[in-house]
Amino acid sequence: MDRPDEIKFLTEKLQNNQIVFFAGSGIGYDSGLVDIFDVLTRTENVFLPTLDKDQREVIYDTQPELFYSILLACSHYNNKCLDMWKCLNPQTWTPEYFPRPNFVHYFVTAYSYLAGVPVFTVNYDTMFETACSELGIKEYEVLLEPPTQAENPEHILRICKLHGNADFNADGDIDPASFKTTMSEISKLNQPWLEYMSVFQKNKHFCFIGYSGRDIDYYPHMKKVFKSPEAPQPFWLMSQKDIDDKDETFLNADRIGRTIIINNYPNAVFPGIYDDVFGKTKFQAKMESLYTTPHKKMEKSAKNLFLDALQARIPKVHINTELFWVVFSQLTDRYKELNKCLYDFDMKNFVPEKWEQYLFLNAKMRDERVHAQFTKYRKTAKELLSLANSVKEKTPEDYQQIMNAKLQIISSYQMIIPAHLAFKIPIYYRKYGLALYVRLRFSLLNLAFKHLIKRKKKEFNEFEDATIVTVQEAKLRAYSMDVNFLPKRCRKKLEKLKKEAGIKGNYTTFYGVDKYLNRLSESEDRITDIERATAMTYEFSTESIAKRDLGNYRDALNIAVKNDDTLNIIKDLLGIAYSHSLKNKGFNKSGGGLLSKDEEKLLLEKMKEVEAKSLSKAFAYICRRYFSNTP
Repeated sequence: MDRPDEIKFLTEKLQNNQIVFFAGSGIGYDSGLVDIFDVLTRTENVFLPTLDKDQREVIYDTQPELFYSILLACSHYNNKCLDMWKCLNPQTWTPEYFPRPNFVHYFVTAYSYLAGVPVFTVNYDTMFETACSELGIKEYEVLLEPPTQAENPEHILRICKLHGNADFNADGDIDPASFKTTMSEISKLNQPWLEYMSVFQKNKHFCFIGYSGRDIDYYPHMKKVFKSPEAPQPFWLMSQKDIDDKDETFLNADRIGRTIIINNYPNAVFPGIYDDVFGKTKFQAKMESLYTTPHKKMEKSAKNLFLDALQARIPKVHINTELFWVVFSQLTDRYKELNKCLYDFDMKNFVPEKWEQYLFLNAKMRDERVHAQFTKYRKTAKELLSLANSVKEKTPEDYQQIMNAKLQIISSYQMIIPAHLAFKIPIYYRKYGLALYVRLRFSLLNLAFKHLIKRKKKEFNEFEDATIVTVQEAKLRAYSMDVNFLPKRCRKKLEKLKKEAGIKGNYTTFYGVDKYLNRLSESEDRITDIERATAMTYEFSTESIAKRDLGNYRDALNIAVKNDDTLNIIKDLLGIAYSHSLKNKGFNKSGGGLLSKDEEKLLLEKMKEVEAKSLSKAFAYICRRYFSNTP
């Protein structure tokens, strides 16, 4: 149960207009709105009907925005893939299925209007707008971009839709420009919105309702503001089960360190305090009426019939389910599954489009890189380069693949440089000459990219946006080689790159930067941010490396083993062995000792998988020097 003192404190702040609400999708349940699982299931039925039950379960456990990013890529960015989201637009509703706001929507709307504060929401639906109409509030505006002036105009309620609206474009499709449902969109650092919110964070208590904090674009930045003792403490309403299970909602609230957690949902809290909040206002009678005679709850059968009809109207789009699962396994770091998918992929009965070949080759490169097959990795990168170069009339997509292939070719050499092996190895095993060669090639590549973008921007307006992820990743891989030699200079470049990646929604580079910043200065907060991001982006390699750099070798190894990440498994096991040698001042080789027999067996097996002489020689030296066997 919730504690009365916390409810009383919240009520006092509401009475003094000191609360700003931040709403997530959880508040829409009582309205009978379609939830994310309904949308995912119906989308799969239309575009991926041959997925089996196990595959569907995996998708349900995946960040929805990542699923839609992959689905769009596998349809060559056909916006029809977003059509099930039309279920949130009232233009598609029927007399039988017509969701209405619930008491929470009315409460938040009436309070925010009277208090002269905005409502922040990451929801796409129109419940707050409808609540305004039904409460007789004519003075409101829906904002998809922050206002130029922070102060609320008098008697105008601002409904701030941070992730957009389920609006239609001129073709009757969901408009991706106003609808953030891909990873790149929810990863973008929206500085104008953050600055607008920070104005209220400094002197108002935020109250999170129906919100989990599982986004990348707002929660991490709000958390930094709330951690300051000068900022008013935020409230966060959640169920006792969320707290007992240490659900992601509870963990995100707890990470702030100063959150006032009310262990009940808003639909259980607000009915008990509405009279205290609205007792002397024009909304008191209306709120009492809405509480005592609520709208008839939407029947589940009506919702299902509506969804059946909407699903039937969605046109079919060409998507190869096998290829989808290859790309899905690649981008969720499910490398055992990816390896199997690539092996089983039926190329004989598949005549791919050029863009489908691009997807397949990128997945194949990722598999070969992770499993330390560096010669094959380089060969596949060259195959990708040849394919993209063969196109006579190149598009920005073709140029992006050319740039990516060149980056991967150089990276295939970078990966075979013996580094971060825990144990010291003689200088002639360290391949400084190769490292210098790779660093020089990265510099030349970045220079070439800069000139190419300058030339092609005149030909293609969207050229820079189409290639920015590759450009930023090339910079990161170059800077990663400077960490140990030019730390101060490297830190500035990495911090600048992180900001640039955040602005563009390039989450891979954004969090990739963190693992190198962590080498320059260890930070538990940074590790926490990486862990949160991994739960959404599935960049497990970044988390594994960051934990190893902090000396958490066991945690790092568990992540690497789960994802069958060959080189990280080796480095984590070497880290464990090295930490044992420090604690016990060494062990004799004959008894092993540095690792258990099973761990040593795994180490030797993985070392044999590595396809690089430079690494094999370094591994052989370490095993001769410290272990009872050699690979």
